[in-house]
Amino acid sequence: MTFTTQPELSSAITNLVNGLLAIFLLFALKGMKKEKEGKILWAISFVLFLISSFVGAVVHGFVLSDKTHEAIWIFLNFNLCLTLGAYSLCIWYETYGYKVTKKLIPIYVIVCLLSGYYNNFMADSYTSFIIFSVVCLLILLIILILNIRKKAYLAVFILAIIILAAGSYLQTLYSIRFRFILLFDNNGLYHIFLLVFALLNYLGILLSTRSDK
Repeated sequence: MTFTTQPELSSAITNLVNGLLAIFLLFALKGMKKEKEGKILWAISFVLFLISSFVGAVVHGFVLSDKTHEAIWIFLNFNLCLTLGAYSLCIWYETYGYKVTKKLIPIYVIVCLLSGYYNNFMADSYTSFIIFSVVCLLILLIILILNIRKKAYLAVFILAIIILAAGSYLQTLYSIRFRFILLFDNNGLYHIFLLVFALLNYLGILLSTRSDK
């Protein structure tokens, strides 16, 4: 199997780092004093993030046949939609608790699977996933802002989402090229923003456990 060249290899490495971070977050979550249902929701989100990161590392890191590349991207598109949906449910949980969130679980699962299907078999570009992401993130920002006075730690999740939105926008700028040890492009930069996004969510979870005491 042949490795890709930079900047694709840089994207693979940053994906790998994010996957390792997801493993750390899973272990850290296990030791937190948090409601069982909340732990399960966050754990699902981190596992899906881990899968996306490691599969992304394979796609960016190795030269694959067209059929293999297409098959992996079909899986990855579904997983990305489910990851965003799982994260959305985590934010609903942090904002309104599990009683409200559990009613939304089947809705998010169905919407995410339909979005993944559309992205893979009906859309001709990545634009549909970006639109899906924007809608999901706007909904999250609205509920967080509406409740920030009741729970001040929600501000950390707001910052995390803003970071993710900024990274997502930069990912659409295909002309981005810069060197920091390795040569990076828009994808590698996006993965760095994802790293910050994940760490901010970890901080938000920590603050939520202290708030619950």
